[in-house]
Amino acid sequence: MVTFLAPDPSLSPTPPRVAFAVGTAVGGAVVRNRIRRRVRAALRDLVVSDRLPAGTYLIGASSETAQMPWSNLVSSLSTTIDEVTR
Repeated sequence: MVTFLAPDPSLSPTPPRVAFAVGTAVGGAVVRNRIRRRVRAALRDLVVSDRLPAGTYLIGASSETAQMPWSNLVSSLSTTIDEVTR
């Protein structure tokens, strides 16, 4: 799940801002922190390749994210961000 808030065009451009919503139903603190670290690293890859537009993002993740193969995680995140920023 990704929620996107577009930046105000009248303001100067800012880098993307991201918040995470990983609830306790997903698992214990170790699992939730692992998910946040993996998603943060995937987002870093998208920023480096200039595929993360400016704006504010709220990213929610399920327990499957902790075990998802890396290429699938980056691809899924990229596809979802493309859909919400259109």
